[in-house]
Amino acid sequence: MNASTSQTRTLTPLRARSSLLTSRAASTIPLASESYEPLVKSVLSRRLLRIFLFSGAFCWASAFLWNAWNGGAFNPLSLSTLLLSCAFWVVGALPATVLRKTYLTATPTASSSPSKIVKAALTRRSTYAAAACYVLSAAAFTVLHVLLTKGEPKLSLFVKSRKHPYYLNGRFLFLALSQFTCASAFLLRHVMIDRFVVRWPPVTIKPATEMEPRPTSVNKPRIALTVVILTLLCIFASAAVFGLTRILLLPVLFRLPLVHLLLRPFATHFLRGPWTISLPWRHLGLLFRTFFLGATMVATWEVSDGLFDLYIAEPVSVSANTADPILTLVSGAQSASAYYQYFAYLELRDLVREDSAAASARRQALFADQKYNPPMWTSFSRASLVQLGKEYQHFLRRGAPVPAPAAPAPAAAPPPKKADPTPPTPLIRKPILKAPPQTPVRAVIDSFASDGTISQAIASTAEVGAAHIPELFRSVSTVAPVSTEVVVKEVKEVASAIDKVKFDVKSLPMEVLKAAKGRMGTDGVVGRYTELVYQRYVKEQSGKVKEWWEAERLAKAAEGYLPNRELDILIINVLTALACASLTEDRYGVVQKDLPRIIEAFITFSHAIEEFHRELTAKYPPPMEEELEEMAPEELEARNRIGIDVEGAIATSQPVHDALKEGVAKIARTFGDKLGGFRFPPRIARTLQLFVDYSAVGI
Repeated sequence: MNASTSQTRTLTPLRARSSLLTSRAASTIPLASESYEPLVKSVLSRRLLRIFLFSGAFCWASAFLWNAWNGGAFNPLSLSTLLLSCAFWVVGALPATVLRKTYLTATPTASSSPSKIVKAALTRRSTYAAAACYVLSAAAFTVLHVLLTKGEPKLSLFVKSRKHPYYLNGRFLFLALSQFTCASAFLLRHVMIDRFVVRWPPVTIKPATEMEPRPTSVNKPRIALTVVILTLLCIFASAAVFGLTRILLLPVLFRLPLVHLLLRPFATHFLRGPWTISLPWRHLGLLFRTFFLGATMVATWEVSDGLFDLYIAEPVSVSANTADPILTLVSGAQSASAYYQYFAYLELRDLVREDSAAASARRQALFADQKYNPPMWTSFSRASLVQLGKEYQHFLRRGAPVPAPAAPAPAAAPPPKKADPTPPTPLIRKPILKAPPQTPVRAVIDSFASDGTISQAIASTAEVGAAHIPELFRSVSTVAPVSTEVVVKEVKEVASAIDKVKFDVKSLPMEVLKAAKGRMGTDGVVGRYTELVYQRYVKEQSGKVKEWWEAERLAKAAEGYLPNRELDILIINVLTALACASLTEDRYGVVQKDLPRIIEAFITFSHAIEEFHRELTAKYPPPMEEELEEMAPEELEARNRIGIDVEGAIATSQPVHDALKEGVAKIARTFGDKLGGFRFPPRIARTLQLFVDYSAVGI
């Protein structure tokens, strides 16, 4: 019995008693790509279906009108109308919406002039994708329209002629040219207004009970005006290109040796026929058809873009469907995309500004969180201040990219070696062996050599003889024949002199040239009239267009200085609301630890914006009334444009400045004299003292 008991004891393993004090590693806050972004994407996918639905309804209305105009059934639910509406949606609305969704971004392009905007657009892949999308869509609309006309011979690719079956149809060419012109113009407008960027509604600093006004539908008058103006301009441009090609380009091409052989079977008939200026009056029906087709195509694109802009910028509320709303929004605030950050901060602002017991409990849970490492408040405040710091640095650089890191300093050169104090041993450059005596025969042979004694004697005798020759004969005898290089050099100098004379003739005053042209009779009158038109209209207008194309817009530049203005205002509002609520709801003082950094960030950013406003005012001071009276109309117009531009630049950064000042003022009113317990830099302390004094007197 004892033996079995001892054997059982030896076989039983020993176990340590589990302790309740075992430490567990705190988990980290979930990534935004795992917790917040999937929820937002699910909401956006449902909105995308709504965009497809409303754009399909517009295509159905357009197809019904086109089907009725072409003699189809006057029934909106007929099979032909439904098929045509589906075709319009597939070739027009669907590509435009997918293009916007693919290249959506929240950061605008930092370009301050139209020329820089176009140059920046040519470096992006999205521009070429948009060009291919709109050109192919225009081609599909043209083919659909030709098929819709039920084989009308006037819109076929070739004219109906047995003698010349390959003559191109001018009506079809004009229709296709106008549609491609509309596509190009729409692409240019797309690039100029930076259509891929999300257009956020303006964010204000109103109280929690007031919400910002948000659009609820597309701007129908703006869309209609855009469609009509763009289509009319494109038709006029297409008519001008078609007419100039027939008048100027084709006659020149038909005179070329080989080109006319290629063009003769297809375009000979364009050189004959009525005058070009009478063609629009002969084809009014084609002009109306082209206008309505272009308007339908442009309206389909514009309505699709308008619906996308409307639904893609609406607020997204997803935290109510999660177990921990604050954790979800804190995770979304740390997203790498500014687009998702905007939605997270917008919803978080509405949650923290609520005056209810549930909102107070959520704020206390945020302040007292210790389940995550780092805690939620630490992660959130760090992410918010880092985002504001990036915007602040970008603003200080005036929109310039982050400079490249400095190259490492080159390695120090090794110190020079010290010279050896020992003097060097001189080299003996003479033969050290005694030369054997020369034989008489060897001495005679060496004397006749080139450097022998006889040659040296003859050379010295010739120099002495030349000294007694008269100067005249000596100069003639010493002149060497001129080389070819010298002759070529002299010819080039003469040619350059002739070119200089020609340049001087070309640079004569315009009065002399006009007088010379005036002596040529009728040609002189025509020349003077042409020159007058060129100088007064063409050259002047081209100069204005070039100036407009390259002029820097201060307001546009200011938008590039603060590309995420709306997001900055939301961050400021959220930090301000949480800092003010921490006075009564922060039990452990975790927010007070970061309060000096928050106030310092607000005041420093505000000082930078104020300095920018002072720079603009000093660089472009408003003119006095006496100066305005003495200015010419052109100069007065230019000063007015500059004044409007300066006001626009100040207005662009003013909302951020107001949000910063309002945030500091709220914190000063909430904490009051308690701010004296914190340490601030001297400049920040002086500014903060002004806010405290103002809040003390009730301002």
